Amino acid sequence: MDAQVIPPPAPRSSPGVKLTFDSQQSTKASLSIDFLIVGGGVAGLTSAIALTRAGHRVLVLEKGDGTSNTGPGGIRIPPNMSKIFFHWGFTEQLRKIASTSLPVIMTKLQTGEILGTQAWSAAMLKDTRGEFMLTTVRANPLTSHAPRLPPLHIDQHDALYNFLHEIAVAKGVRIRYNTAVADIDPDEGAVLLASGEILTADVILGADGERGACRRILFERNERVVSTGAVLYDVRCETSLATRTASKQVLKDVALEKNPIFVSFGNRRAMTGYPVNRGKEMAFHYFVWHQEDPGTHGNYADPPTTELRRVMKQPCGESIWDVAQSAQNVIRVAINQHENLPTWVHDSGRMVVIGQAAHPIAPGTIQGTAMAVEDGAVLAKLFSHLSKREQIGEFLNAFQDLRQARCETCVRSEFNFIYAITQDDGPEVDLRDKTFRDSRNAGMDYLDENGATDESMSREQWHDVVTIFGYDCEDEADNWWMEWGRLRERSQEAVMNGSVPYRGGFSWGTMSIQVNECITSQ
Repeated sequence: MDAQVIPPPAPRSSPGVKLTFDSQQSTKASLSIDFLIVGGGVAGLTSAIALTRAGHRVLVLEKGDGTSNTGPGGIRIPPNMSKIFFHWGFTEQLRKIASTSLPVIMTKLQTGEILGTQAWSAAMLKDTRGEFMLTTVRANPLTSHAPRLPPLHIDQHDALYNFLHEIAVAKGVRIRYNTAVADIDPDEGAVLLASGEILTADVILGADGERGACRRILFERNERVVSTGAVLYDVRCETSLATRTASKQVLKDVALEKNPIFVSFGNRRAMTGYPVNRGKEMAFHYFVWHQEDPGTHGNYADPPTTELRRVMKQPCGESIWDVAQSAQNVIRVAINQHENLPTWVHDSGRMVVIGQAAHPIAPGTIQGTAMAVEDGAVLAKLFSHLSKREQIGEFLNAFQDLRQARCETCVRSEFNFIYAITQDDGPEVDLRDKTFRDSRNAGMDYLDENGATDESMSREQWHDVVTIFGYDCEDEADNWWMEWGRLRERSQEAVMNGSVPYRGGFSWGTMSIQVNECITSQ
C-alpha cells in the first residue's frame, strides 16, 4: 500500500505555529495492518487519525484536490464530538479553529420576534465532558464554478477540514489527492484507480458518502432514494451583511459575542444560523419545503444557486429576508430519505462503510459530522486490540453492532428537528410559541423545568438532548472489549490449550450488543 503523498494546494498550515499533537496516547495494537480509506472528507480524515493513533498504517484516497470536496458553510460541533478531540489531546488546536457557543436563540421566522432562549448550562456541559463549538467546514467558500464571486475575509487556517488534514499529516497518514477510484474488489482488498494503478490493503474503509461506490457495492443494486420535498440552502456571508438591517437593541439582545445559535421557526420554512470565523462571518441553513417536487438532486459539489431568492417568500423577518436575497455563495442540497443498508460490512470481512456512506443524515443538521467522527473513534478503539488477522472481520461486525442503533436514533432525531422547526401554522404551533413566550417573560430558559408551561415535555426534551450530547462512543467500545471481546479471546485460548473442550465455533450471529444511550447521574 506504498504510495506518494500528494499535498493539497496551499495554504494548509500556519507559518510559525508549532503544533503539538496527541497528549493522550492511545492503546497501540500488537498487530499493525494496512487500511485503505476511500474518501478524504471529514469522515475519512478523522478515521485515518484514529487508526494511526491505534498503530495502524493508513492511506487515504481523495478524488478532489482537498479544497472543494466539502461544503463551504459552517458546522456545529456538539459536545459528543468535541469531547473526542479533547480526549485525543487536540484541545488547543480545536480552540484555535472553533468558538464555544453558549446560548440558543429561538425566533419567529415570519416576524423576527425573539421567542425565547436556551443556554447550555455549565452542569450539563460538565456531564457531557465536551463543549458546543462553531467553525467552518473548509477555509475557502468559493467553488471552482464561481471564480468571479468576491472572496470573504477569512483566516485560511480557520476550518475543520484544515485542522484534520494538519493532524493527519503530522501523525503520518498518507494522503493522495486528485485520485479517482474506478473499481473496488472487497474480496481481494483491492482498489483500481482511474489511472490503472491497483492498491491493496487488509481493510478497505468506505468514507465516500451516500453517493459513493462503497455504499453501492453493499447494496448490490441501485439504491432507492426518495425526496422528502425539503431542500437545504447553505449560506455563508459577512456578518455585516447579516446584521445591516438589525437595530442596535436587537444586536444588544442577541449578543453575537457569545456565539449564539439562532433557530427561526416558520411555516414550511425555517432557518438556523450562527457566527463563524471569530464573528467575522455568519453561517446559515435555510430549510424550505417546496410546493412542487424538488427531486433528489442537489449536493455540495454543485455550483452556487440563486434559487433561494425565489423560494423564500414574505412574510419574513427583515434580516432573514435580507440574507436570502443578497447572499452570493448559496449551495442547494436536497434532503432525501435513504434506505437502510442491510449490512455495513462486506461478506468478505475486508470492507466496511462509515459516516454518510453507512447512515446518511439530513444535511444542515448537528449530528451528521459528529456521527462520522464517532464512527472513526469506535473503529479505532476496536482495532487497538488487534493481535491476529482472524479478529478483523469480528471487529468490523462488532463495529456495526455498536454503532447502528446509535446512528439510527440520531438520523430520526435530526429529521424530527427539521419537521419541528418547519411545522405548519396551527393550534400546536400557537401553543409552542406561547410556551416560548411564557418562559421568556418569566426570565427562564425554555427547557428550564420551572419555566416551561408543560414540565413533562420540558424534561423529555432536555433528557433527549443530554442523552445525545453526553454519549461517549469510546466508552462504549471499551465496554464491549471488556465484556465480550476479551472474554472471547480467553475462551479461544482455553480451547487451544485444551483446558476447555471444543463444542463448535463462536458466531457473532448468535450474539447481540445493547448500546447504552442513557447518562448515569453523577
